[in-house]
Amino acid sequence: MDLLTQLLELAKKGASRPLVLWLEEYKQIAAGIYPELEHILTSLEDKGSVHQEVKKLINLLKQDTPDELSLAESLSYVAEIFQEEAAGPQKTQINEYIQTVMRFRTQAEMDSMYRKKREIVKKTLSETEIEEYDKKLFAHEGMIYCLEYYLAVYKAVLDAPNEEEKQKFIVNQEINLGFGNVPGLRIDFSRDEVLGKFIYSILNDELRTQLTRDYFTIKDVLMSIPAVCSSKTVCTYDFNKVTTVEIVGAFKKFIEQLFVAFTNIGIEKLSSFFFTPYGKKPKIKEIIL
Repeated sequence: MDLLTQLLELAKKGASRPLVLWLEEYKQIAAGIYPELEHILTSLEDKGSVHQEVKKLINLLKQDTPDELSLAESLSYVAEIFQEEAAGPQKTQINEYIQTVMRFRTQAEMDSMYRKKREIVKKTLSETEIEEYDKKLFAHEGMIYCLEYYLAVYKAVLDAPNEEEKQKFIVNQEINLGFGNVPGLRIDFSRDEVLGKFIYSILNDELRTQLTRDYFTIKDVLMSIPAVCSSKTVCTYDFNKVTTVEIVGAFKKFIEQLFVAFTNIGIEKLSSFFFTPYGKKPKIKEIIL
């Protein structure tokens, strides 16, 4: 595998999920890249900008847990070492690499922003206050934007009269759950709004990491549905590769993990703010999916 292909593989992983979720795999990929970069470094003009960026990337790749945003930024700068001699298929691969690194950088910027916010909040709170903060977050943002919304979509898919209607709740840009239009399941996960509004704000590191892992597990399933789009809003989807049965099964597991998280933090009932697919304020342990 040539260097550009290895770098592209690294960028794709970073664009798809936070580094903490694939850290061991990262170490293996990094170990195969930095020796080649060290070889290239000897041929670059010393003190030049590209030389400095390659050197920085090498240092990052040698770290067990590098700063994710610094890694994404550094990956974007080293594209210059390939661009001058690029032609044909390699030029196409370089363009793919640049676009992928941009997505990685966006992912890393979001993670970095919320990590800084959490650090600021934590400095002002005691351990008891941190627990209270998280419980309120679950009870409000977590309930409105995550648990009750996803339960409503899940129930709508289950109750849909036929395969075509089930697919609409999964892939349509907008769906109606009784309170006006809301994003369909796939578009909701593509926007990562639940990460920003809820999961990335959780102060408990273990709980946040587990929910982040669960979130990206179901997101991977939804994003693996092949899509052909003629515009930003007009797409067709192929459910032969990933069936609705598989999607519903993965979605059910995600909701079950949410049940565990909400119960462990001390929330036993739904709040029924907007969506009530399982009745008014049912106990979580009594909901049968």
